[in-house]
Parts: sequence; structure tokens; C-alpha cells
Amino acid sequence: MLARKVVTRSGRRTRGYFPSWKLKRMVEWESMLERDAILLFEFSPGVRSYQEQPELVMYPDGDQMRRYFPDFEIIGMDDQVSHLEVKPEKQLKLPDIRDKLKRVAAHYYEINREYRIVSESIIRREPLHTNLKNLCRYRREDEHVLSARPLLLKTLSCGAVTFEVLARHFGQHLLFKLIALGEVSCDLNQELIGSTPIFHPMEADHAQVLF
Repeated sequence: MLARKVVTRSGRRTRGYFPSWKLKRMVEWESMLERDAILLFEFSPGVRSYQEQPELVMYPDGDQMRRYFPDFEIIGMDDQVSHLEVKPEKQLKLPDIRDKLKRVAAHYYEINREYRIVSESIIRREPLHTNLKNLCRYRREDEHVLSARPLLLKTLSCGAVTFEVLARHFGQHLLFKLIALGEVSCDLNQELIGSTPIFHPMEADHAQVLF
């Protein structure tokens, strides 16, 4: 349940919904950078679940208590919970925002809770960002994925195989779908080309977080 309503009719900011494969629901976002951050959560093997606008946090500012809503709560495969603030780098350079987030971060440190601030240098780094945008279009299971599984397991039984070899077996479209759905794994921080190693997801680092 959201602590604060995200998508409203008023205001000039771009807002919308992301169809989450991982959560099986629509996720609300209120900036294009937040929408791109959701891609990282969706494709991070180490992220079990996430929630937008998870809770109200009260933090001290001198002799006053102020309200703060983190943009996201992330729950890892190890059940560790962390809160994330998504901010463009140009905003992080503004004194009022910088000072506020410093106080927020100090409060999280005091109460021993995990907190991170992420900007476009993390969220939109290449070639990861382009890979995730492209793969997002293929996150829909169909009969072709189901029928490919037996041959896929056999092909990968002896270890990693290159993108080029698997594309010859299954076709590039289906291979992208298999990667997008987690049927096979690869290093998404690298460009997906013919020589890219593709391996069984059991061999992947499932604690990996992409941000």
C-alpha cells in the first residue's frame, strides 16, 4: 500500500504506470528517471520485491521534525530492506535539496536503516540501460518459450554458449524473450552481441543487484 498518492491529474510533471512482471501489478512513477529505475529493479536477480512510496519517514531538522517519503523500498533476496531516493544529478547540486537529503541520510544512519540516493549516472549507464529497455518489450511468456525449454536445458547442460550459437538454435527474437524472462542469463552490463556468453540461470549470481 502506498504511503502517498503518486499519480495525480494536476501538475506539469510526467507521471505514469509501469506494468511490472516481477510484482504482477502496475507500478506508479512520477518522473522518467523513476520509470528507468524500475527497469533496474525488474531485472535485478537480487531484488525480490519493491514498492513505490512505501512509508512516511519523520526526520529531525534542528528542533523540528519533517516529513519525508522515500521513492522506493527494495527487498533483496536476503530479505534486507533498503529505501531509495531517485534524483537527477543537477538537482543533487542544489543546496536546499543537498542539505535536506544529507539530514535524511543521517537519520537513516542513526536508526540503522539502509538508504541510498541514485541518479542517472547509475540508472542510465550504458550499455545496461539500452539492454533493459530492449528486453522489457519481450517480457511476455508464450508457447514458444515453453516449447524451447527442453532444448535450452540440453544446449546449456555443458556450460555457457554464445549469443550467436543460441540465436541460430532459437532465433534472435525468441532468444531475447528467453533472456528477458530469466530462462537464460548473461551479463547485462555488456553489449548483447554474437560473442556474449549465455548460461543457465542457476549459474548466475542471484544476489546481483544492478544499481
